[in-house]
Amino acid sequence: MLICYENADLYLKLKDLGAFALTIFSFIVGNIFYAIYRILIYSTLIIRLKDKLFKDQRYYSRTYFKAKLGCSSTSEANNFYYFIKSQRTLKALTRESSSVHLMYMTSIILFFYSVLNLFQYKFNVAILFSSLSVILGIAAFYTDRFIEKFDYVQIKNIPETELLELWGEFKRH
Repeated sequence: MLICYENADLYLKLKDLGAFALTIFSFIVGNIFYAIYRILIYSTLIIRLKDKLFKDQRYYSRTYFKAKLGCSSTSEANNFYYFIKSQRTLKALTRESSSVHLMYMTSIILFFYSVLNLFQYKFNVAILFSSLSVILGIAAFYTDRFIEKFDYVQIKNIPETELLELWGEFKRH
């Protein structure tokens, strides 16, 4: 939409496609962008950055689960964490969880749009969208952290006997 705002010709061409075709096109582009975002950006950059800054994931993966259960690797501990979340219906922050990824992706789009405006010598617009990108990125980062802490507190409150039962079930799968 932002590109159409700047490029009237593109807007007219997309408008001629019709609402149905435009909707299908948007879903396809959105799914591709989301897949790239989850694999390349979230899983590699954002999770590692959160791990470096806050050490929550590292604590539960390497320390808590390894000490309590004898996990053989951080990868196994992380997989067990997701197993617990799926098996033991933790109180979920579903709306906030999905909004985190929407905020991250919007921040990325705004960043690229601000770079595009820099190349077009539209410095005021570039500064505006850069600022919005940073604000949304920070909001997403701290919301993401809040959700993880919420999950970890719930996991820590699981009685040790139940945790061992879940571990046994995880190992059987």
